[in-house]
Amino acid sequence: MSQSRSVSAATFNRNDIIDNAVFDKNNAMNAAQINNFLNNFPNSCISPNSGFQAIDPTGYSPSAGFSFGNFTTAGQVIYDAAQAYHINPQVLLVTLQKEQSLVNGGSSICNSPSQNQYAAAVGYGCPDGGHSYSYSNVNLYERNGVMVTNVSSTCVNSASKVGFTQQVIRAAWLLKFGEQRSQGNINWAEIHGNWNNSDDPQSCYSGPMTQGTFKICPSGSSTFYDGNYIIDGASIHIQNGPTAALYWYTPHFNGNQNFFNLFTTWFGSTSYPEPLGSLLAVDNQTGQIYFVSLTNNTRYAIVSWSTLVAYNLNGYPIIPMDDSAIMGYSDGGYLRTLVWDSTTQGLFLVDHGTRYSFSQYCTQWGLDCLGNTPGSVSNLNNTYFDQGLINGGSNQPLMQVNGQFFLMTNGTRQPFASAADMQAAGYATTQCLPIIQTDLNATQPLGALQNSVPKFIVFNGNSMMYFDGQNYHQVPGLPTYYAWGSQLVIIPPPSSTDTNPPTSTSTLSNWVKDGGNNYYLIDNGTKMNITADHANWNSGSFESLPAAGLTFLPTMAEQHNIYSQGNVLVLQNNTLRYVPTPEDYYGLGINPSNTVNLSANAISTIPAGPNILRDGAAYTINGSGALYIINNNTSLYVPSVSMALDFGVNWGAIRFNLNPNMLSSGYPSAGTLTRWVRPDGSGLDYITNRSTVNVTPAAASAWGINTNTQPATTINSATLYNTTGTVPLGQFVRNTQNGGMYYGTSGASHYISAYSAFVNLGGTTANIINVSDDFLSAMPAGYTYGW
Repeated sequence: MSQSRSVSAATFNRNDIIDNAVFDKNNAMNAAQINNFLNNFPNSCISPNSGFQAIDPTGYSPSAGFSFGNFTTAGQVIYDAAQAYHINPQVLLVTLQKEQSLVNGGSSICNSPSQNQYAAAVGYGCPDGGHSYSYSNVNLYERNGVMVTNVSSTCVNSASKVGFTQQVIRAAWLLKFGEQRSQGNINWAEIHGNWNNSDDPQSCYSGPMTQGTFKICPSGSSTFYDGNYIIDGASIHIQNGPTAALYWYTPHFNGNQNFFNLFTTWFGSTSYPEPLGSLLAVDNQTGQIYFVSLTNNTRYAIVSWSTLVAYNLNGYPIIPMDDSAIMGYSDGGYLRTLVWDSTTQGLFLVDHGTRYSFSQYCTQWGLDCLGNTPGSVSNLNNTYFDQGLINGGSNQPLMQVNGQFFLMTNGTRQPFASAADMQAAGYATTQCLPIIQTDLNATQPLGALQNSVPKFIVFNGNSMMYFDGQNYHQVPGLPTYYAWGSQLVIIPPPSSTDTNPPTSTSTLSNWVKDGGNNYYLIDNGTKMNITADHANWNSGSFESLPAAGLTFLPTMAEQHNIYSQGNVLVLQNNTLRYVPTPEDYYGLGINPSNTVNLSANAISTIPAGPNILRDGAAYTINGSGALYIINNNTSLYVPSVSMALDFGVNWGAIRFNLNPNMLSSGYPSAGTLTRWVRPDGSGLDYITNRSTVNVTPAAASAWGINTNTQPATTINSATLYNTTGTVPLGQFVRNTQNGGMYYGTSGASHYISAYSAFVNLGGTTANIINVSDDFLSAMPAGYTYGW
């Protein structure tokens, strides 16, 4: 594309600035050609040579507005905006120059400290007599990798409109909207790919109108417009939609004459009276419209407006012709969108100004590519077909319609539930043939839903189902749905499945196993791997799912300590045992790091067991005054109050009158507690007065205690948590039953009958300990010390 192409005798017609066919030619330049054009201007502000980039416009939706992608060249931004709204990219280039001189640029323009030229690149949102605005943290553009985000003193009246890309895409939309609505096309909306302007038909139009009886608001009445309009105090008669759109955008003669001069200088004539090698004619006698190919002197009858749009002929004038003149051309039948091109010896499908080569997949699409059905294929040898239509490449077994993707199979359109399902099936969105002319090229009946990715789904108002990648499972209720993490529920696109929903193979459960025999409990959006002892959690059945149906859930390590609805529970032997007090919580070694939060629904099928108590906790049984103490998941009978006191039982913390199952399924009896104990199964200690008396080998020899044969209770160290400390067994003890003092020596206990003897042997109040009869009965009795 050369920088300048002067057009002689180019005259500005203020009633008809640019023809529809030129205005709508969205394939006039591709992104590379636009960038080359910009690079021809050595001082351009937006050329690739200048290091300029901006975010790419990627879509629009009524709810989210415009969306944007990564940084790219100005040429790509302009091309993508032109494709989105089917407008000539040359119109956008001229508008960029007309408004801010960004195309030819210059130091004073490109390096303006205010950044206003980029912020208001095409003057969108800058009404006459507007105010000055400043914005920060907005995405204006990028120069050599440095992003510019602040602007001062700009005319743009909204932060969402500020920036190069934001300006270009909105200008493309506004110019196209003005063209269509000024011509009375109240239902115009661009809906293709990621572009969904379905909110446009609900909008009113306030710009100039062409001549005709039209609506300007969807709910209003039709009104005749004469096409007359006042610009700068002078009356004009607007001939077409593009002219109306340009005056709506810039309501002044000088601005639009500048547009005309730039366009004709850069790109040639703004008039495009007929398609290449063809003409559109209407029969004066019958009113039938024909596409006349001057290449092979053949006429093709056009039966619908959609056919004109499919061939991008809707912007060309239709020439009245006598019946005899039209009948002078060979009869080519009806103009179809399925075409045999004798020039290339190939079959093509025509849609929205693009031709797609149909080299295969005809059966999948349900098209009569062989032409066995009379009139199904147009035989067309024509310059306009070869050069005027965009070459869309070869067809694929995939169709895209209004943002929905379909797999073409045996003449049916089988919709993918989502783009992710299509990708999981091994296809890419770039493989889909975009069909805009749905009434002509998407007439295949709907087939079954293509579903590949695990998801929650609702068919045609039915109850919720879960698809695991292979099978469907009925969701029994919201608690199960929430347990699985409240994944997005989709309502699939219309398909034949609507009238015949899939059969559920089972009901979705919290308890599942995968194909590798891994068992899980599903809750709070995670899967807890309970493979090692799954029967401990669930004595019933587990639902089988493929591993792929569980991959989206994060995995959590198994924990048996459970926090649920303010309660702490411990899983033991397929029962849930309630932890009644904080003392038990800490005594059992429970802490947040070894506890899992589970919902009540997740554990509702696990039966409740008896309360779980820490070692050393004391309790009584309902109907019995007997006292017991917990030790290593068993109960030890405490035979006396004095023994309870010696073990430091806290009478205020005793659990009174518990259910009798505490002595059966909860903590079965393990005998009677004695003061002689073996902590953790080793050694020998004696408990007295809340102290642990350690029997050392020397002390055992002195007193005659056989540590190997001495009857003693095996006890967990934790059971002794109320005792105050450990002291070694010395040579002197006092019997608390009779007050007698004893001396251990020579392998026996010796009674001390006189206090003087106690003193003479070295006894003091500091080295004598209190014991009961059971201590002295464990050793031989020696002679008496009485002097």
